[in-house]
Amino acid sequence: MTKRILFLICFSICFLYQAQENLIQIKKEILSNVKTIQKNYKNKSLSEIQISDFFCENFYCSLCETDLLESNISNKQITNYLKYIIPFLEYKSLRKSKINYDSENQQYTLGFQTAKPDSKTGFEGAGALLTFIKENGKLKFCGIMLIP
Repeated sequence: MTKRILFLICFSICFLYQAQENLIQIKKEILSNVKTIQKNYKNKSLSEIQISDFFCENFYCSLCETDLLESNISNKQITNYLKYIIPFLEYKSLRKSKINYDSENQQYTLGFQTAKPDSKTGFEGAGALLTFIKENGKLKFCGIMLIP
């Protein structure tokens, strides 16, 4: 009986370790993609092919000012909104952030703080959430949301 319990505990630990290692690899891939996007944007060489490689077909952008009431923009429109998106693809902040996986929506989320709380004024701080999904075996940036 105790051998079974020990085996189950050992198996659970191994499973959790493997899941954590997978998240670490996913985060490395995301950071690599972010570096490439930043570099190519800075050099003004971010092509439509690269945009379709790194961004989902329907991109959710809560900070993009669109003519429509919706916050979804198509892959082809992303170049018009990169000036809003790029400042939030901050490598240092993303590297320090924790990655989470939402199995229900099958998406990975990285979040970081954009403004610190101030107890004197009662300001609670602000943050940004970046979401990524696997699409055709590739990790793609599928949304950005600001948290006031």
